[in-house]
Amino acid sequence: MATGTARHGISGAPETVAETGPAIGGGSAPTGGLVVLRDERGILSVMRCLEADLTLDPGFQYGYPGESASMAGLADPSVAPPLSYVVDAAGQIVAIVCRYINGVRLSRVLAQLPRGLDVQTATAVVKDVLTALAALHARGVPHRAPNPDHIIVEPN
Repeated sequence: MATGTARHGISGAPETVAETGPAIGGGSAPTGGLVVLRDERGILSVMRCLEADLTLDPGFQYGYPGESASMAGLADPSVAPPLSYVVDAAGQIVAIVCRYINGVRLSRVLAQLPRGLDVQTATAVVKDVLTALAALHARGVPHRAPNPDHIIVEPN
């Protein structure tokens, strides 16, 4: 088992994923989309295709390999550190691979609640987000977009 992140090229057609779980089918994910990957042992991970602004950002392209390496071995349950990243033929990072988390995006939960979260639930979510950000910042890693689209709410 590797302890760091690695560069990978894409080959084959991975399964696509809906917001709450895998859907059978092939093809690649659109920019910003998610793709479920299953390794030879059946372990699931998720590949997030990066938005165009990150694939074209030289600062991100230069800094991300070091940032991802600094997160290797991060054992905080609130963070899904990258397992690897995917580069295209030009050497640009185009996707990030993280462990699969069973749950839904916070943005989807909020969309279903016209009055928002109750105080107790909001406090728990904010505490988990701040804990995750503190774990990243302790390793010198910024999180570029701590927004409801990047927060997964687990069933428990």
